[in-house]
Amino acid sequence: MNISKVKIIEDVTFRVWGEELIPEIITSALGISPTKSQVKGEKIMSKNGRFRYSKIGMWVLKANEFDGGTIEEKIWNLVKHLKKANKRLIECKGVEGMVINIFVGVEEGEDSIECQFSPMLLGELGTLDIELSLTVL
Repeated sequence: MNISKVKIIEDVTFRVWGEELIPEIITSALGISPTKSQVKGEKIMSKNGRFRYSKIGMWVLKANEFDGGTIEEKIWNLVKHLKKANKRLIECKGVEGMVINIFVGVEEGEDSIECQFSPMLLGELGTLDIELSLTVL
């Protein structure tokens, strides 16, 4: 693959969700503000410019806001912040799930892109009760 002709889009986010989630609880537990948050029933504008009401509460932090080159480095940066929590996030009121989502998109070319994660990183995510999700387009 000629990497100079391929545009790679990547986005790494940590998301916490729950029907009754109050984002301020997660902000307080982590001591860091989210990139985006919402409560159930909040009026939000969709990408097409229409309004809708959120069905769940959500707290989102983009890893791209921290330094780090590779996808694994971005996840490690998230993990560093998550380990500072004053309690286990899965035990916070209203939390139903947590995931680190990796989105990778390739706009041109047909070759594949490889992502590898160290056993140490996967172990850390396991101890934090965080799933790892990969979306490739």
